[in-house]
Amino acid sequence: MPRYYAQLDDREIGFDITQVHGATIVRPLVEEGEGTPIEVDFAPVHANVATGEGLYSILADGKSYQLYVERHEDHYRVVLWRHRFEMRILTEREWRLQKVAPKHIAQSGVTILPAPMPGLV
Repeated sequence: MPRYYAQLDDREIGFDITQVHGATIVRPLVEEGEGTPIEVDFAPVHANVATGEGLYSILADGKSYQLYVERHEDHYRVVLWRHRFEMRILTEREWRLQKVAPKHIAQSGVTILPAPMPGLV
């Protein structure tokens, strides 16, 4: 079962995705004491499956919603009613690598590396 993580501003939401009887079910991962997960069934209405952009129909907790997704450089813009969200989707591997990767990039440019003998590096 594939696991993904959505980054919305300063929040991260983990979720599993499964296919049941032709429907796509999204189950958010819930930490202990955070409540119960809500299953979300969604289907593309007018969407490009290759890029993820387009209009989707969502059923969550017995209510129907329309969700519009457009892709930007390294994230997606999601519009739900009048609310707009900037969201990045990471695979579980990308999410784990991001957690252990350094937060700041090392300086670039010329570095002098002394050698114990001239010409030996």
